[in-house]
Amino acid sequence: MSRLLAWVGNSYFSSAMSDHGWEVRHIDLSKPWMDWAGIVRRIGSIPDLIVYGDRSLIPPILGLESFPCPTLFYCVDSHIHTWYPFYAQAFDLVAMNLWDHLPAFLNLRLHRDRFLWLPLYSKAGDLPHITESEFDLLFVGKVDPELTPGRAAFLTELNELFPKLVLRRGDYRSLYPKARIVLNVAEHGDMNFRVFEAMGCGSCLLTPDIGHGQDRLFVHGRDFWLYHHGDAKSAAKAAERLLFDDELRLTIGRNAWKKITEAHKPIHRAATLAAWLDSFDLQELMHERLKDAARIRETYLKVPYLHFAEQRFTEDLRQAYLRHATPQTDRSANPRTKE
Repeated sequence: MSRLLAWVGNSYFSSAMSDHGWEVRHIDLSKPWMDWAGIVRRIGSIPDLIVYGDRSLIPPILGLESFPCPTLFYCVDSHIHTWYPFYAQAFDLVAMNLWDHLPAFLNLRLHRDRFLWLPLYSKAGDLPHITESEFDLLFVGKVDPELTPGRAAFLTELNELFPKLVLRRGDYRSLYPKARIVLNVAEHGDMNFRVFEAMGCGSCLLTPDIGHGQDRLFVHGRDFWLYHHGDAKSAAKAAERLLFDDELRLTIGRNAWKKITEAHKPIHRAATLAAWLDSFDLQELMHERLKDAARIRETYLKVPYLHFAEQRFTEDLRQAYLRHATPQTDRSANPRTKE
């Protein structure tokens, strides 16, 4: 019998969870906030599990500590939000993209076994396409001195060292096949989607050595090529090296696509998450959290909620954070659990 999964926020690989006994109902979340009553109303039933797929919003789901069903946070943007380690304590389980950030989440409420390393992935539509090369070194993405100052400064310096650099915005799937080398920039040292997208398109990827388990997934010189993070001279030198060797570039592209196809598609992430979920008694985790709800609120949620209650948001949103920062007996619209 299938179990009901309410997947709130970014959908990520949620549709692939249906292959593992979950009936998935996705709730798009473009702005905060949502509570238990809102989730139940949107999916039309009490879920067996709620997953929040990181949307990089201010705390988007309130009352988590009192939700009468198991919960999981798929945490992707921990490089942006310093309050994530505290917010995460209100969930039963956490899957993380950036594994080097794990220590910040530990020694609070959740133990090490409640965390799963779950990197990003190449989307189903990412495929190699044979076409004539137009660009020697291509970066596809936003370059804005105000919004992405680190990226803009790095690319400006790299362009001076390597004038063949081309910057574009648009559909990466139509652009990457036209590049001899695809460049990735990780302004905040994060393992971003661009790594998996470029490799999934069979490109020769030039990307920074940012850690977060990246070297456990792929091998420098075989699956991609690394440069020193933030070092434009290192990137320019690597680009010259790759541009000089056609066979090396083509081999890296083939290896990249093979590795992605074998282990880094949505079906692989869904299988990993589903198996991990099945290793727990989810009801036991939920009941443990419910017994600790008041302490979770007071210790981990109160300060960030009070902070956001003082920001220039709508009055309704500010009041919602203020309400949920204050201990209450039960905020759930329906305290009944689904056994």
